[in-house]
Amino acid sequence: MHYDFSEPMVDEVMSDVADNFFGSRRELEDMTEIFGSYLIKLREKEDELAERAGFLNWLLINADTVSHFYEAIGVNPTEFLMAESRLPDKKIIPEEMPFAFTAKGEFVKIVLWAYNALQKACYEHINGYPDNSDCTDVYYKMLLKMAMLINKKICNINTGISPCCVLDFARRFSPRSQGKEHITGGTLDGYAFSIDSKLAYQPIAFESLQLKSYPELSEQNTVISEITLFCEKNYPDKKDEIRKRIADLKRRIRIASRRQP
Repeated sequence: MHYDFSEPMVDEVMSDVADNFFGSRRELEDMTEIFGSYLIKLREKEDELAERAGFLNWLLINADTVSHFYEAIGVNPTEFLMAESRLPDKKIIPEEMPFAFTAKGEFVKIVLWAYNALQKACYEHINGYPDNSDCTDVYYKMLLKMAMLINKKICNINTGISPCCVLDFARRFSPRSQGKEHITGGTLDGYAFSIDSKLAYQPIAFESLQLKSYPELSEQNTVISEITLFCEKNYPDKKDEIRKRIADLKRRIRIASRRQP
């Protein structure tokens, strides 16, 4: 079918089609770019969270004790057991050692401190900062929602006006193109599926990103009795190693405090 429109009208129609077609794709690319930058920030948060979990693991001495610790407060320990047990840098350790009259008391206090810091980090990783005052905050649920919105837009684009339809639409508005097809017998029919398949967008497979899914921990004040009792029961059997690690921690705190500007 031949459409005999004036050239200014054709230009206006084609401009609207191009704006709609390419505009939606530019929006999707912008959304995907932002998602990628946020993903990098969330992985940085994951690294810090893993260090906090690793510090608590280090204080608890070995994997069996770590496992029993989380079981005592009703938490699946699997994700936390994967964190490397080590004494981290000054960003993770306290600025000063919590005060206690006995070595056992020091152990209880520092475990409570480490747990409290880990619980807050887990909450912020999943839900963001509680006051939502930081507009640059990135968290797990935010990334999940963004992925869902991007995938919805991808679905709309892929099932909307296809690249082949746009090309065909442009061809029908061009008498010159139609004249060439009439002479050569060429059409887009044989290439439609190939063009649309190659230019289709792939949705984000959120699971394939392998983001850490740490459980939300109970606030310290709701499990303080369980943690205190656990530490007191486990201290006698491991007191020599615990005292050594507490000494190492105090030394690290002193070194970090001397480096403060």
